[in-house]
Amino acid sequence: MVHTRNFLACVIAGAVLTAFSSTAHAQRHMDKWATLHIIRQVEEQNDALQDRIDDWAAGHQEEMRHSHADLFRSIDQFTDDLDDLKAQVRQHDEPWDTRDKVQSVVQDATEMGHAIQHSDFPPEVRQQWRQVRNGVDQLAQQYHLPPVSW
Repeated sequence: MVHTRNFLACVIAGAVLTAFSSTAHAQRHMDKWATLHIIRQVEEQNDALQDRIDDWAAGHQEEMRHSHADLFRSIDQFTDDLDDLKAQVRQHDEPWDTRDKVQSVVQDATEMGHAIQHSDFPPEVRQQWRQVRNGVDQLAQQYHLPPVSW
């Protein structure tokens, strides 16, 4: 009887562990091409954001020279980390392996958002920023990370 209970306990424990580990694996498995598609959408939105900022800056050169250096640094960092993320996803079979780089992209987007929200940009720039943020939030959600905070 004791052996039967031990055997049953082992079988139940094995079944629970198997079910738990397959659930964890299913949560970690991500489609590489879908992930690259999201990254590309964020890149396109970021390019459009930079175009809108550049268009606005052409008429506000004096303001831009003195007050927006932090914004340009954060945009450059965001763009660089997004490029690095895309390269890393391409190099890995499992996009989940790039989760740390996604955290960096989300943090960069947070800093960029703070700079944009505390500036005097017109509504078109802020609207374009929201599109970038939404794309980064979609990427963060795929990696089970918190969204861009601002």
